[in-house]
Amino acid sequence: MPVEDLSINEVLSGAPIPELHLHLDGSLRPETAEELARELGLAVPPDLCFCPGMGLRDALSRFQFTLSLLQQPHQVERVAGEICEDAEHDGVVGIDLAGGPTPSQRWSMVDYAPAFSRARDVGLGRTVHAGEGRPPAEIGTAIELHAQRIGHGTTLLDDPAILELVLERQVTIEACATSNWHVGAIPTLEEHPICRWLSLGVRACVCADNTLLSAVTTREELSRVSGIPGMNDELMADAVRNGHAAAFTWNS
Repeated sequence: MPVEDLSINEVLSGAPIPELHLHLDGSLRPETAEELARELGLAVPPDLCFCPGMGLRDALSRFQFTLSLLQQPHQVERVAGEICEDAEHDGVVGIDLAGGPTPSQRWSMVDYAPAFSRARDVGLGRTVHAGEGRPPAEIGTAIELHAQRIGHGTTLLDDPAILELVLERQVTIEACATSNWHVGAIPTLEEHPICRWLSLGVRACVCADNTLLSAVTTREELSRVSGIPGMNDELMADAVRNGHAAAFTWNS
């Protein structure tokens, strides 16, 4: 059955769904995190997971622990393999730029222009975290770096020119509503702009961001997004279809 013919219930009950935005260090299986921690003589912090309104800086600090579990090749190989198993996919097809840049930091997004130009030239997909509660100009900068997808982009509607650029370049926005709520980029889940994006023709899709730290699966994220005021079967089908269409492949 074509995606556009599916109801929200059918999507949530088992139809194939895309996932374009998962962090390796934020999406360990809980049992894997426990096992790797024990091997290192560590205990998983009781407050490891994100919580609403915690702020981006505090959220990023939680990765210090999960990164400590991924310092050896076999640890990275295991977690990467499990993420691929959970998705039934493997291989590297693109590059991403993530983080929470501040004016005081030495490196900025534009310093990665050569890497993104090279990725474009060799056919790798390109995605960049931008506009996660920060000025929408970041989104424009990322697109000029040849980004085909934007992670988060919550401030997209704050600048009509950036919105027009996203529409013109047919850029996909990877919406991570739960994570955005946790870090304070949006006040509540219900206020996430994905419905407005989709209604305006933005190619937005639904992603989980960090299955461990946000304690959410992709299908659970879809369920939460389905409850946002204004969401309906047509828009949900658009979001699922957009995710499938924006997936990077070997021929990107």
